[in-house]
Amino acid sequence: MTNGNEFRVIDGSLQDRFLKLRSKIQFYGGGFGNGKTSCTCVKAIQLMKDYPGSHGAVLRETLPKVTGTTMKEFFKWLPKSWIKSFNKQDRMLTLINGSTCVFSYLVQQGSGSDTTSNTLSATFDWALVDQVEDPGIVYKDFTDLLGRLRGSAKYVGDDPTMPRTGPRWLFLACNPTRNWVYKKLIAPYLLYKRTGKITDDLLIDKANGKLLLELVEGSTYENKDNVPEDFIRTLELTYKGQMKDRFLNGEWAGYEGLVYPEFDVGINMIPNKWVEEYFFDLKSKYDLTILEGFDYGLAVPSCYMLGFVDPFGNIIILDGMYEKELTLEQIATKITQIRMKYGIFDRDILADPSIFKRTMIDGQKNVSLAEEFFTKYNIRMIPAQNDIISGIAKVTGYLSKNKMHQNPFTKEYNSPYLYISDKLEFFETEISNYYWSKSTKDEYQDKPVDKDDHAMDTLKYMLTYRPNISNIIEKKDKKSSIPLEWSEIDDDYE
Repeated sequence: MTNGNEFRVIDGSLQDRFLKLRSKIQFYGGGFGNGKTSCTCVKAIQLMKDYPGSHGAVLRETLPKVTGTTMKEFFKWLPKSWIKSFNKQDRMLTLINGSTCVFSYLVQQGSGSDTTSNTLSATFDWALVDQVEDPGIVYKDFTDLLGRLRGSAKYVGDDPTMPRTGPRWLFLACNPTRNWVYKKLIAPYLLYKRTGKITDDLLIDKANGKLLLELVEGSTYENKDNVPEDFIRTLELTYKGQMKDRFLNGEWAGYEGLVYPEFDVGINMIPNKWVEEYFFDLKSKYDLTILEGFDYGLAVPSCYMLGFVDPFGNIIILDGMYEKELTLEQIATKITQIRMKYGIFDRDILADPSIFKRTMIDGQKNVSLAEEFFTKYNIRMIPAQNDIISGIAKVTGYLSKNKMHQNPFTKEYNSPYLYISDKLEFFETEISNYYWSKSTKDEYQDKPVDKDDHAMDTLKYMLTYRPNISNIIEKKDKKSSIPLEWSEIDDDYE
């Protein structure tokens, strides 16, 4: 395939590994300039050649994005001698062997609508979505597009590993992100590759154990043979810290300014079924330390979370509620229902100290919100520690990985001490968007942005009386004849 340009593929390189993928969904991720767009285009062009009469789609979020970048890259590698015609108005490419390809977009133009385009009413033999992490592309677009891969063009090449018809493949190219792409596609895949654990979101054919999605990813440095000499150096001078981690090193968790960059949805968020089974199994054997936290809101959500400490010092958030504009009675009812589900009664809830000062009129006297919860609904709350920076420091310790610590669910070492049920989507949303504030000089300050932080505050309250993680690790490493508290036990249990 030549067009005056040279596309070098080195054995074992990112491009080589991607071109050899044969799964239904083929994902190319990683840093800037690591060859994502060019390689996915080259593979799509090869399919047009080897499946005469096939119909494909090259897609991006918007029309300007697809015509301004991806389409130009596609034609860069397409031999002109293969082209029969190109309709600029419809953006329809036709090759001399009858194969066609449309260059289109996934989000409707104008009026700010987020509905999908008519592209998803067609049928394709293959499709390519470039920059699938773009904010206008949603999970439903992905599933709808999979449903359009119903072509049956016949293969005429000589590679025995290729599908005989179709091939009904979807190519996805993406920079590291924390949106649905990571949560629904990448995190379950990476967990399975590390541990063999199968979650509900994992794209796998359970009948034969074959993965429907395969991932190739790498840093910008892994494509040094295909970029100009000064490209990487320019990026190194431009991006620092977490931006470098994300856009050069291709790390999924690299986000500048996040309060908790250590949080990884693929590690810290655990399938709810696993969490509940773990809790009830431990509850039948131990007198577990229960943790509860509450942050009151009216126009903004009230947040309640229930968790426990396992025998290895891990904190596991089990359940919770997150709703706004609720009365005290409605809040109390929801808390009581969650407690009853897990057999939790008559415990102290660590709460925002402000509810002990905020008052309401009850009859002829003023009472605090905390007093009202206790006298009317038998829910006893006590003031939590409310220092923001020390609370963040403690949470950071529990999120940080420790080389000798084992994940209680996957049994992996080099794991954190904090885990959250994936049913608490509000927690994941908040922590993934919890940033340090900036000064007027555009410099980060030692305080988070005061917005959408109710679950983050609740988590800090829950940890008020828990030891700093350094104390737990020190006690575990220290050999002593004096028995430790069961929740901070010796390494012999691991």
